[in-house]
Amino acid sequence: SDIKQAQKRVGDSYPDYETLFKTYTALADSLRLAVGSEHPESEMVSISSLTTRTGFHSKTLRSALRILSRLGVIEMNELAEPTIGIQFCMSRDALVDLIGGYANEAKANFVDQLVRLYLPEASHEYHYLTADKVITKLEITYNGLIKGLEVLKSEGVLDYRSQTDDPIVHLIEPRSTKLPVSRQDAEHFREIQLDKLDKMIGYAKTRQCRSYYIRSYFGEKNVPARCEMCDRCLASLQNKNTPDPKTLALLMDFIHKNPSSLIDLVANTQHDENKVKIALKWLVQQNKVTYNRKDSLFRPK
Repeated sequence: SDIKQAQKRVGDSYPDYETLFKTYTALADSLRLAVGSEHPESEMVSISSLTTRTGFHSKTLRSALRILSRLGVIEMNELAEPTIGIQFCMSRDALVDLIGGYANEAKANFVDQLVRLYLPEASHEYHYLTADKVITKLEITYNGLIKGLEVLKSEGVLDYRSQTDDPIVHLIEPRSTKLPVSRQDAEHFREIQLDKLDKMIGYAKTRQCRSYYIRSYFGEKNVPARCEMCDRCLASLQNKNTPDPKTLALLMDFIHKNPSSLIDLVANTQHDENKVKIALKWLVQQNKVTYNRKDSLFRPK
């Protein structure tokens, strides 16, 4: 049941055509693009804003964006680490005067370091740097950085945006009234992904050799049925060398009544000789019986 639930959760994460279209529309709206408008350069897109516009869960949206990227509708880069975007509300000269007028040396140094890091790019638009780079340069904690930026924002010095893992997106073609890929292509891609999911689950659940399973999946021919190294092969080998409890009990009964040779035990139990050998080997290893090489007899310990 756990595997079935996992299949449903992962299967639901591959959006259908309608979900892709709604995500595409919400994305274009968030980028302020009218129908026929081109998207000149990549922009950071707020996932929380898209969830509000679509009503979708953030995981569904991220999956839809990745598929749109794979289908060539958008170009997308997902941020690997948090970033801080700053746009100053004052000119460089005004900022220099402001810094010189601060009585608080720590505050003056804080603003001076921000100016050195972000200008001139942050004069007319938001300029983004990794949070790690900023806090390292300012020798401050992340929370301390945010508190300081909040103060400067309230004083009208700057505006800032803290981005955690929002993607950077670029619409490849001008906005259209419909999704720039056919329903057939979108659904075919979804079927491919779900088939891959089925194969992954099959790999986890298979009772056959794992090497055989995965090599056959990638199209290799004349693959050996067993590798004798994976957990499935080793488990199968262990099972083959594990004596049958009924055989053990029967052998112990005969040996306790009378010391017996392998030939006698096979004849009396009418069991396969190999099965009897495996059982006798186990009984000897467990010190249940002893074997005398001179007379070739098994005796009780």
